[in-house]
Amino acid sequence: MKSAPTFRRLGGDDPTGTLYIGEAGDLAKRLNQARRSARSHRREDSHGAISAMRQIPKLNFPIEKIGVALMYTDRLTRMIERDLLYSYINTFGDSPPLNYKI
Repeated sequence: MKSAPTFRRLGGDDPTGTLYIGEAGDLAKRLNQARRSARSHRREDSHGAISAMRQIPKLNFPIEKIGVALMYTDRLTRMIERDLLYSYINTFGDSPPLNYKI
């Protein structure tokens, strides 16, 4: 397995290859939205990060090559999502490439 691509960010290189940080009340539903949005033969745009990825030629990865990291939080998911986003921004100087809300 290859390592994640390094992304150049304003505050330095991101060796984790983080594209998106998000929260979901129903994880199975959210992952299925991402999978359906990523299929090239279907033009479903139910997951904004996948739609944004299609707009950026350098991020045109095959869906099979994209990994998902999960963190079980039980509750306070929006607060934890916000904290993860601010931590990323404080480290690299901007948000992950596919995050359009903070």
